[in-house]
Amino acid sequence: MLRFYLILVLSLFSPIGLAANAVNFKTQSNYFPSETWRISTPEKQGIDSVSLAKTINEIIDKHLDIHSLLIIRNGYMVLDAYFYPFTPNTKHDLASATKSVTSALIGIAIDKRFIKNTKEKMLDFFLDEQIQNLTKEKAAITIQDLLTMRSGLHCDDIHGDITSNQMQSNPNWLAFELNLPMDYQPGTFASYNNEGVYLLSVILSKATNLSALNFAQKYLFAPLGVADVAWSYDPQNRYSFGWSELRMTPHDMAKFAYLYLHNGVWRGKQVISSQWIKDSTQPQVKNVGHGKDNYGYLWWVSGDPSTPGLYSARGRGGQVIIIWPEKNLIVVMTGATKVDPFGNYFSWNISDWLKSDKPLAANQKGNQLLKAALVKAQAIKPQPVKTNRAPKIAKLISGKIFALQGAKGNKISLTFLPDNKVIYKEISQVENEFHFNTKNIPQKYQGRFCIPGVISGYWSGDNTFIIDNNEIGNNRDYHIEIAFNENGKEVLVRIQEKTDNSQEMFKAYVIDNV
Repeated sequence: MLRFYLILVLSLFSPIGLAANAVNFKTQSNYFPSETWRISTPEKQGIDSVSLAKTINEIIDKHLDIHSLLIIRNGYMVLDAYFYPFTPNTKHDLASATKSVTSALIGIAIDKRFIKNTKEKMLDFFLDEQIQNLTKEKAAITIQDLLTMRSGLHCDDIHGDITSNQMQSNPNWLAFELNLPMDYQPGTFASYNNEGVYLLSVILSKATNLSALNFAQKYLFAPLGVADVAWSYDPQNRYSFGWSELRMTPHDMAKFAYLYLHNGVWRGKQVISSQWIKDSTQPQVKNVGHGKDNYGYLWWVSGDPSTPGLYSARGRGGQVIIIWPEKNLIVVMTGATKVDPFGNYFSWNISDWLKSDKPLAANQKGNQLLKAALVKAQAIKPQPVKTNRAPKIAKLISGKIFALQGAKGNKISLTFLPDNKVIYKEISQVENEFHFNTKNIPQKYQGRFCIPGVISGYWSGDNTFIIDNNEIGNNRDYHIEIAFNENGKEVLVRIQEKTDNSQEMFKAYVIDNV
């Protein structure tokens, strides 16, 4: 069964009550954004500003962990919302929404004849590899099978990302995936998996002699004026992930959507063939997910008759790119929400916003409410903790290294300095060092690839130190509780990852000084 990380309930795409004699806005336009988008009031584009203000306030009041929400209609930015500490220039991990970008790259590679067509056999690109479990079924896998999640390669996705996690624990991802046994005949059964999209990234590299990132920068991002991107590589630093870990700003995500809305044309240049966009956003696998969703070439395609032609890219934690050509509409969202149906959290849906295919009457009060909500979204910050002095345990454990049992040699340390300052280290194959304070005042930092994050900490009791580390650009949000025993030689570490609601607990023992 095709499973997905981010479930958009059908109410999000509910019917829209439009004027019976309304004339649709034209999708095609001579306008293309450069560094900034042109801006419009919501009402001029048939959207209700009061409903948008209610949406922003609900996200704030319910602490829904949305980082950004953008709405573009008719080429106008009508909503450009960011929630503290996220900003317009912050790159964000697209998670599985990355898959739709990989689909675009395969299409461009076919357009430029690096790859013949989707019927090419997967193993034709791996003639130099020793393949285990080689059968006629495995030899029959095509690029199209990988694009539609129907390779038939073994994939345990029912109990979590079992096979994907096994691949990522293996030092050679490519060998691991190519050597998997077959579960099904290719093209017959869809099983949502990351590994097949990684294979597409490798195929792209073998066909073009460029990594997926370098190929994207040359043939996709450069024409769009998109430069601030990053994409993680496999352990050998050979191939981009393919299925995830592409990082872009929300505005650049919207540019990618706008390219698709305009059938692959950007400023008069055909960046992606219109035929590829048509093929990849049409149902290739029907009635998946909750019964009305369809799947194209790594795109989700609505099967709801009330939203004809709507398609979307979706990723864990709330990464969404919605494109609805009939309504000339783009919605982009990023976040770090739990992997649960959106209906558990949100009462709003697109029909709350989109009221007409004609301009609405001006609404000054509604626009004032929306402006106030956007200001509030950036003003909500954690409350500082009143700290007079650190507890006695701080001196005992400061600067000591604690080894986490059962965590593959991972270690941590806390060093407490004057003026409520602290240095937190995570030591594994590499060492990550964070400087912040003990007053719960968030400090921004940049990690690998200049990926942004925000970290804060405080003492919740005499023996327990709390760390909140929101790795914004990595789509990870950690809540870490470190509880020390009275002599400071043992510690219990509880790590909660909010975006997938997972939790781990480790015992740790002091081993040495830093």
